[in-house]
Amino acid sequence: DIESEARPKFECTYCTAIFAVKNRWKSHLRSHTGEKPFQCDKCEKAFSNPQHLKRHLRIHTGEKPYKCEFCEKAFSGRNNLINHRRIHTGEKPYVCHLCSRAFNQTTALKTHIKCHSDEKPFSCTECSKKFKIKALLNYHMKDHKKTESESLSLQGRHKGFQDELQ
Repeated sequence: DIESEARPKFECTYCTAIFAVKNRWKSHLRSHTGEKPFQCDKCEKAFSNPQHLKRHLRIHTGEKPYKCEFCEKAFSGRNNLINHRRIHTGEKPYVCHLCSRAFNQTTALKTHIKCHSDEKPFSCTECSKKFKIKALLNYHMKDHKKTESESLSLQGRHKGFQDELQ
């Protein structure tokens, strides 16, 4: 329509994105250039978007303006509240395209998708056993630590027993 043609359009020079609002366009351009002009005065972090800095500052202030309507929890970020709310609602919007299993967070889906692969990029430094997921390697490493401490405990008991025989 004629009205939308009259509005200015800001086109990204790096991709096909088009913006009606100049500030959103400028912020988007920084995602390509890596420029981060908004610096936290409490720590070294810098941001490409002033809203991201505002959200970050809540870490330092402890402010948690987003409250769960189902329980007592509060969050510093809106997306954290949205993710948390799914615990109460049972919503699972992220679906595996390989087996149709559903998840309430994208990170859980990304982890799950690895189970469909034969790739095992995480290796145990003690026994060279390989794992698809780093969390499974970490869990496995606890077995080595437990075995090591049990072994030391048994050696200690054995040494004490040997001392009594001599």
